[in-house]
Amino acid sequence: MLSGGVLIIGSLIWDRENGNRIRWRNDFLNQAGQIKVPAPIRYGRVSRGRCCTFSMVFSDECNRPELKGTGILVPFANNPVDLRMLRVHTSELMKAERNKVDLDENVFNWAWGALAMSVNPVILNEISPKYDEANNLAAFWRKSYTKGFNPEHYKVGNEECIISKEGILKFSWPDELDNYDFLIATATKPERIVYPTAKNIAERMLVNEYSEYFFQNSENGILNFQDDEILEIMNASNN
Repeated sequence: MLSGGVLIIGSLIWDRENGNRIRWRNDFLNQAGQIKVPAPIRYGRVSRGRCCTFSMVFSDECNRPELKGTGILVPFANNPVDLRMLRVHTSELMKAERNKVDLDENVFNWAWGALAMSVNPVILNEISPKYDEANNLAAFWRKSYTKGFNPEHYKVGNEECIISKEGILKFSWPDELDNYDFLIATATKPERIVYPTAKNIAERMLVNEYSEYFFQNSENGILNFQDDEILEIMNASNN
């Protein structure tokens, strides 16, 4: 069996209004074991559920040390897990994200996003005692996507795809997670031609009078390279 958790880059960690998310955090995650990890994230998707302000996405442009932000790895409540229990975790994560009861638990992609996974490269080495389990995990994962899943939908402009056609996130395994074997996360489609500037992000929050997502992310340790500039613009508007 393998140890894992969920890499969270947005409201899944702090949303107190969505009952599915509260139940999911309480029943399936070890919230006391949160670990801050570097992650290639930025604000990039217009969220209708957040008053059409920008929400966080994974981005290959941020796959450089100076541009990486910070996400939160929350371990599963009961580690390690087998493939049967992992199926439970993927189902519960999708329920928390999509707020739907009648979803297809065997399909990891949907209209605006998809589940993604990253694996500790140590267990992908043939000499690892977990090598066979790592291969079984990869086989399980790649069978769970429909033909409608297109990694090109998870990039902007000429940047590289941040996710592979097998649903694997393309970024270096964080040193902070050496004791874990894999993580799962939700990747969302930016659906943009260019990424928003800090000014675009701040002005949309000001005009739409909604800044909870940004400030809750910051307070909970979910950060990105534009945060300081966004905050400066927000503060200037209030003076």
